[in-house]
Amino acid sequence: LREIPMRPGQLFMDPKRMIEACDENTIGVVPTFGVTYTGNYEFPQPLHDALDKFQADTGIDIDMHIDAASG
Repeated sequence: LREIPMRPGQLFMDPKRMIEACDENTIGVVPTFGVTYTGNYEFPQPLHDALDKFQADTGIDIDMHIDAASG
């Protein structure tokens, strides 16, 4: 399990930082669509696009599961 730590003002996964954590051993990426504490929503499309580019560049196909919740 690799976590992408949050930073001040950045509460969701950054596509660039996500890709930096991916390699041939990565089996999936799990963004959160709906945070029950805040009601915030992460936008999965930029993450999906980054994974598509990663696959085109490396041949490594990584699945994405969107963890959905709402208050």
